[in-house]
Formats: sequence, C-alpha cells, structure tokens
Amino acid sequence: MSKPHRGRRVLLLVGLCFATPFLASMLLNKLGWMPSGRKNYGELVTPPVPLAPVQLKDASAFPWKTPPEWYWTLLVRLPEQCIAGCRTQLDLVPNLRTALARNAIKLRIAVVDPLPEGAALGSESGVYLLSQPVEASVAAALPRPQQAPRLALVDPNGYVVLRYPEDADFSGVRKDLGKLLK
Repeated sequence: MSKPHRGRRVLLLVGLCFATPFLASMLLNKLGWMPSGRKNYGELVTPPVPLAPVQLKDASAFPWKTPPEWYWTLLVRLPEQCIAGCRTQLDLVPNLRTALARNAIKLRIAVVDPLPEGAALGSESGVYLLSQPVEASVAAALPRPQQAPRLALVDPNGYVVLRYPEDADFSGVRKDLGKLLK
C-alpha cells in the first residue's frame, strides 16, 4: 500500500471521529430525545406570555420588567377555597426562596389571589400581594387552580416562561429556580 492512501485513511478516520458525535446528536435531536438532566420540571410556555403592569394591594405599582436588577418572579395563584392541603403547600412557598440562599434576593414572590386568614406568607420578605381584581393578562397566563396553589415563573422582562401543575412537587420547582438564578 502506498503512503498517500494511508494518509487519506488516517485523515478520513480523524474526520469521522469528529463528525460522529455531531451526527449522533443531530439524529437524537430530530427524534426528540433530550437528556433528563437538561429538562425543566415546569411546562415551558411557548410563546412566552407578556404580562401587563399591575398594582399591589397598597396601590403602588408592581413592574414585571425589572432591569437593571433582573429579578425573577414566582407567580402564585390560589383556589377559591384554600383548605388544609392548600394551606400546607402555601406555607411551603417561602421555602423556595429561602432554599436559594444568597440568590434569594433575585426572586420575588407575587401572590395573585387574596390570602386565607392567618397565612404566614403575607408577612414574609420578598412577597408581594397584588391588588384585586386580577389583571386579565395575569389571569390568562395562569388560570385559577381548583384545590392547591399553582405557580408560574416570570422572567425579568415580564414574560411568563414556565408554568407548574397544580400538584407541583416543590423540589422540582426548587431545582428549576436553582438553575435559573445561579
């Protein structure tokens, strides 16, 4: 065998070594496969839903757009009747912010519906109570739940980007927040 043919084979093998992972990833992407560590727990909202400015319960403005601070907002909707199971989950919502440690200041919690009597969430720092009636864009972005609190994540530009089911596992929500707020 002559040397030019050997050199071409080596070049072809080297090229194949680099091209194989790229072609494999393109094929897997085409088939819809996604590694489990890269998925969000929440449902990605496509296209993202813009929110209109709202007011707080004390009549001050609450902007969804937050540059230059770049706050993310956890939107909380409550059912008409928040009974025992709902109250238990509602009491866990501030823990999502606390679990972020030094990044907790990058997350605001906005409660859309009136809190039940004696709910501790209203006295927590970083929690904002929106005025009633609910702005139409907020109600459309996150429908009112039936039995338990429902959560959504609003990006710093004022768009709802992730929605969580009514019976959301808070550890999944915490993981999503941890990825976003690093």
